[in-house]
Amino acid sequence: MKQPFSGLKRIEADNDQISTPKSSGKQPLTYSRYSELCLETLNINDGGFSHLFLTSQWNLMCRSMSVQTLQTQHLLAKDDSVGVVFAKAKANQEGSGPRDPRHLYANPLSPSAYWITALAVHIACHPRQEPGAFFPGSNQKLRFGIWGFEKRWFCQELRHPLST
Repeated sequence: MKQPFSGLKRIEADNDQISTPKSSGKQPLTYSRYSELCLETLNINDGGFSHLFLTSQWNLMCRSMSVQTLQTQHLLAKDDSVGVVFAKAKANQEGSGPRDPRHLYANPLSPSAYWITALAVHIACHPRQEPGAFFPGSNQKLRFGIWGFEKRWFCQELRHPLST
């Protein structure tokens, strides 16, 4: 059984070598498209949720599950940046790896894409938010994904829902 499968894999590799490369189904999100999405999320009347979720995911370079579980106690002030410590990630499921913070920096040339702007909007809309989860509720990843699904151009053109 092992021999036929290795032969099939070799034939598939040969076909891939001589044909045009296949797309994996997801396209990278360019910075220009990210900037457009930031402006779009600023205009949504959702208390800054979509904008903070989007900028958190982009600037922290993490999955939506990590953003969904972001806590206020995960933030650290570090010189000219804000550090975020994740105890668990897809590559570190047990949480036993290093806990080095990921840093968020200012972008004065594009304030709409700046994480601190998104945080300020969110705090202004939720001034009495208790310490703990940034996004209280059961499934904020799904909530953000629904916003992306409603923006058909976002899903169809990019094929990159940011919530994988």
